[in-house]
Amino acid sequence: GKPLNKGFHLSPAIAGQWRWASDKHLQFQPDGDWPVDQAYDLTLDSDTLLASHILLDKYRLEFKTAPFSANISDARLYHDPNQPNIQKFVATVHFSHPVATQTVKPALSVLLSPGLTYSQDSDYELTFDDKHLNAYIHSAPLATPLEPSSVKLELSKGIKAATGGNAAAEGSTQVSVPGRYQLSFSAAQIGFAYNDKEEPEPVLTMESSRPVGDEALKGKVEAWLLPQKDPQGNTYWNTQNVTDSVLLAAPKVSLSQNPGAEGLNQLHSFKFKAPVGRYLAIKVAKHVEGQGGYLSRDAAFSVVRMLEYPKALSFLGEGALLTLNDDQRLGYLVRGVADVRIEVAQLLPDQLHQLVDQNSGIFTAQYFNNAAFDRLVTRTEITQSFASTDPAKTSYGQVDLKSYFADKRGIFVLKLTPAEENNYGTFDDYPREAHDLRFVVVTDLGILAKRSVDGSLDIFVQSLSKGLAIADAKVEVVGRNGLPVAEGLTDPQGHVHLPPLGELRREKTPLFYRVEKAGDVSFLPIGDWHRQLDMSRFDIG
Repeated sequence: GKPLNKGFHLSPAIAGQWRWASDKHLQFQPDGDWPVDQAYDLTLDSDTLLASHILLDKYRLEFKTAPFSANISDARLYHDPNQPNIQKFVATVHFSHPVATQTVKPALSVLLSPGLTYSQDSDYELTFDDKHLNAYIHSAPLATPLEPSSVKLELSKGIKAATGGNAAAEGSTQVSVPGRYQLSFSAAQIGFAYNDKEEPEPVLTMESSRPVGDEALKGKVEAWLLPQKDPQGNTYWNTQNVTDSVLLAAPKVSLSQNPGAEGLNQLHSFKFKAPVGRYLAIKVAKHVEGQGGYLSRDAAFSVVRMLEYPKALSFLGEGALLTLNDDQRLGYLVRGVADVRIEVAQLLPDQLHQLVDQNSGIFTAQYFNNAAFDRLVTRTEITQSFASTDPAKTSYGQVDLKSYFADKRGIFVLKLTPAEENNYGTFDDYPREAHDLRFVVVTDLGILAKRSVDGSLDIFVQSLSKGLAIADAKVEVVGRNGLPVAEGLTDPQGHVHLPPLGELRREKTPLFYRVEKAGDVSFLPIGDWHRQLDMSRFDIG
C-alpha cells in the first residue's frame, strides 16, 4: 500500500502515485483527471518491481483513455401547463467530460421544417449545468403549423472538452410538431348520470384527441331526433343513411353542456332528453379549436340510439331489524318497473339453525341454495302496481309484515323483482337489474353478547322499543343440530352468565344465541365478524 517511485515507466508522463493495491494488483492514481483520448505506453521493470521468482506474461502495455463524446439524451415538444397554447422544442445534450462551453453554440443548429416558424423573434436559449456535463436547449415558442412539421437538432464536430482532446462526433435528432388540423372527436355515446335525487339522467358523451375548453364547444354540437324509419323503411339508422334532407326535416334535440372538471378537458358531456329506442344524429362542427391552437379539420358525425333507463328496485335503509311493537312496514323504492312482485318467505319454527348454518352471505344480503331454502319457509307473493310513466322518476312502496306473524315469530326473507319476470328462486346466481333481497327479523328483543378472557359468556337482553332490561328471557346457545349446548334465564337486569363452552365440535358446534320471551324470538350469530365491535374506535391505551 506504500507509494512506489521506481520499476515502471509511463509515456507520456502524468503526475500521480503508484502503489500495490494487493499482492497481485498494481494501481496508479493520477493527481488530476486523465487527459481526453490520450494513448499511453507502460513498461514494467521486472528486476526492480518484482521478486526474482515472479514472471509476467507481458511487461509492456498500451492503452488509451476515453474519448470525448456528446449525446442528445432527450428531445421533445413541451407544452406550458399554465399557458397551454405555448409550445417549445426542448432538448438535453449530455457530455462525457466537462465541455468547453464556448465550443457548443457554434456547433449547434436548431432547424425548422418549411411552414414552421417561431412566434417570437428569438430562436433558442442555451444553458449548462454547474459541472458543464449537460447542455439545455429551449427554443422560442413555436407557432402552430397548418400541416405536420418537425424540429431538427444538429450537432457538428466542433464541440470539445474543457481539457482538450478529440472533438465529439456529429449527431442529430428530430421531433414532430403536429399540424393545426390534429384535433378530432370520437363517436358520441349515451350513458346515464345520477342527479342529487339519485335519478338517472341521459348524458351524451364524446372524447377529443386534445383538451378543448367548454367555451370552444359552445354552440358547436348539435343533435337531431331521427324518424322512426329511414327513407327505405328500415328501423335502423347509421351515418350512411342520414342525409342533409333527413336532417332538415328532423326536429332538433336540445343539448345542455355539463361544465368540465378542468378548464380544458378531453371528455365532454351534454344533458338531453329523447324517447327510448329512438335514434339521434350528432354533429360536432368543423374548426373547433383546442389546446395549442389545434383545429378539427372536418365535422364529426355519429348516430346513437337512446338507451332504456336503468330500472331499480331496492329496499330502503340497510337494517335487518324491525321492532315487534311498532310499525312493521318495510319501504322500498321503484323506478322503471310498473308491477312489482314482492316475495315474503317466512322461516318455519325450529328451522333457524338451518338458516344460520347454510347461509353463505351476510344476513342483510344472504345467499342460500334455493332447493334447501324452500324446505325451511312458507312463501307468499303479492304484486303492487305503480302508475308513473316517467322511467327516470322514483316512486316508493311498502310491504306490511304484520299479517304474516300471528304467532309473533317474525323471521323473514323478502325479495323484490319485476312481476313480468319468471321467478325461479329466491336467491339469484348473479347480480341482476332491479332485484333486491332483505333478511328481516321482527322482534322486540335486542341482544348483546360478550365473551370474557376465560371463555365464559355474558348475554344482555333488552327491549328495543322501550330500552329496558328484560327479565326471565330464555337464552340458549344453539348447536349445528338445532339443540341447545348451553342455556339460562336473564335476571332483572336482563343479564345471564354462561360458562365457557369449551371445544364443541361437529353437531354441537355453536352457531347462534337464541332468545325467547312470551312467544317473541330473536337471535345473534356467533363468530359473525360483521357484528363484532371494532375496538380500534376506542381509546384502550
